[in-house]
Amino acid sequence: MKIALLVHDHHRSGGHSRYVAELATRFAREHEVHVFANTFLREPGIEFHHVPANRSNALALILTFRHNCARMLRDLQFDVVHDQGLCTVAPDVLTAHISNRAWSRSRPGAPWKEKLFGFAIGWLEHLQYKRAGNVQVIAVADRVRRDLASDYGFRGPVTVIHHGVDTEKFSPANGSALLRSELAVPAGVPLFLFVGDFRKGAEACIRALEAGHLLCVGGTPPEPYRELAQELGRADRVHFRSPTDTVEQYYAGADVLLLPTPYDAFGMVVLEAMAAGLPVIVSANAGSSEFIDDGRNGFILRNEANFSALMHQAAQSEVGAAARATALEHSWDRVASETMAVYRKASRADRILTFATQGFRGNDAARLCTLVQHLNTAQFPFDAGNKRASASALFRTLLADRPKLAIMEGTGIAGGLPLLVARLMFGQRYVVSSGDAVEPFVSQKQPLLGPFFGIYERLLYRWAAGFIAWSPYLTGRALTFGVPRAMTAAGWAPQTGRGDRGPEIRRELNIPADCLVVGIAGSLAWTPRVRYCYGCELVRAAAFTSRQDIRFLVVGEGSGRAELERFPDPRIILTGFVSRESLPDYFAAMDVASLPQSCDGVGSFRYTTKLSEYLAAGLPVITGQIPAAYDLDSGWAWRLPGNAPWEDRYVRALARLLDGLTSAQIAQRRSRVPAASPEFDREAQVRRVTDFLNDILAS
Repeated sequence: MKIALLVHDHHRSGGHSRYVAELATRFAREHEVHVFANTFLREPGIEFHHVPANRSNALALILTFRHNCARMLRDLQFDVVHDQGLCTVAPDVLTAHISNRAWSRSRPGAPWKEKLFGFAIGWLEHLQYKRAGNVQVIAVADRVRRDLASDYGFRGPVTVIHHGVDTEKFSPANGSALLRSELAVPAGVPLFLFVGDFRKGAEACIRALEAGHLLCVGGTPPEPYRELAQELGRADRVHFRSPTDTVEQYYAGADVLLLPTPYDAFGMVVLEAMAAGLPVIVSANAGSSEFIDDGRNGFILRNEANFSALMHQAAQSEVGAAARATALEHSWDRVASETMAVYRKASRADRILTFATQGFRGNDAARLCTLVQHLNTAQFPFDAGNKRASASALFRTLLADRPKLAIMEGTGIAGGLPLLVARLMFGQRYVVSSGDAVEPFVSQKQPLLGPFFGIYERLLYRWAAGFIAWSPYLTGRALTFGVPRAMTAAGWAPQTGRGDRGPEIRRELNIPADCLVVGIAGSLAWTPRVRYCYGCELVRAAAFTSRQDIRFLVVGEGSGRAELERFPDPRIILTGFVSRESLPDYFAAMDVASLPQSCDGVGSFRYTTKLSEYLAAGLPVITGQIPAAYDLDSGWAWRLPGNAPWEDRYVRALARLLDGLTSAQIAQRRSRVPAASPEFDREAQVRRVTDFLNDILAS
């Protein structure tokens, strides 16, 4: 494998640089490794490329390095390009060493220059992750993975690989025991050690130093910290040293490592100290706290008010052996092995290109990423808000990369047309995954376009290498239209389960505890032709029932909400938008769920994702006489007559059912909701889809 590693500086001190150096050394044993950097520590077996950069300040370095590195890479071919964050524009693998927005939040009193720098870098990172739909992202800690989602809205796959440590260099046997005498630390007096950027907690260490000595090692200007120690009367017990490549000498003489940081994505010094058999006190805000078993192999600082007491406890503890054992589990060999597994998924050779026509940030894209997680895939960032540009960019990508297989989630023509043209021009193989029948769906909204999309649907399936259907009915439809092979993987919602805030939600919505709540959750998209959106069947049924101990709960937002608000009934509750993470709690507030599907070429073919949500929440369901209501029902469904939920017959039948519905009947149906539905088993689907696609690739 031909690997390009990008880093501003290549040496063996500091987080990013040491990470690249350790990986490069190990990968070079079996692969062709190239390092692109501005400064180097040259090592045998690695080819180095000097990237010009303006080092007048940090922002200039980042911007000029990024521009020049991207320019140099355009003329070279690699199987994998691995970026350490903001080194180039379009890497294959990106290691997230930090969220600069999270770091900036942790520094509210920072100087204005630092705040300006953080703002600029935060926006660069935002753009990087916005375009990272086809990038394999590695996070150095689970907290970084969470930061990427909360700070940048990144929803792509993230592999968490903690940093490693050189357990031979950092061991109890190495270092200098003369340190204590050099610092004039009396016998029996604890020596605490802080290593790194002083902004990551040196001030807190000085303030908490009630007894003992403190050594601060780092490149931060020490004057403000000397002044603080002088002000507190501790100047003779607080010592400062410049950074060194032989930091292990300090671990031997120290008693406890301190890292009370307001934010640290990881903190390599923690593993180094643990490998040296040193007790550590780590802030809960540091990523390295994720492998600290509080009190057994180290200590987690959760409240700075307890810092002094915790320092005393750690100095008296005997957790060094357990700390060393933990560090031994985090070798650089392990990091290299796990990173190589990510490389194999990201390698440009034999890559599968995936995209979702509803947009690369949507639920469909997330579902497809889950299904193909064990394959070598890259996600194309299809923008549903700019379909023409996305279609053009998709075709250019297919033409340039010639992926071994392309997989499209959805059947939109902006995605399907580039696939058909690529199939005709150079034999591009592709697979379609869909939960809708194209021609009936379009005909319902635009009858004149129905025949054209019928032809499109047949061509799309006939020329495909395979089809993944959300229901067995769509599998049969695709096979009828000529697809050579097909399978079923029922569509499921990304957020399912049983919520525990049902009673609280009822109180917030002023719903009496003894009321019957029938509800629905979904997009309230208005269809003018039939004058319907989700929830219409409920608000219309309200007009035909005089029952007062009932509430009609409609969860969602969309163009149809204004139509629903035309029904001035206090029993109707419209919540507006609710986050997907909160939906299980709203389902827990319901007694019965509405699943309105039409008995035609649209509703009869589908397994709507609401079905997986309702069953996971343990809700019995009111629906129509659609195939799924017979095939999947084990006694949890009520089936209403009528061909569509907007028909008067369906609405009046719903009102009659609700008029006579009792708690005992609901409890009986609820007891028949399966604890786990095999149709929506994600792990089983991932396994079956992987086998299906591997068979297509091998054919």
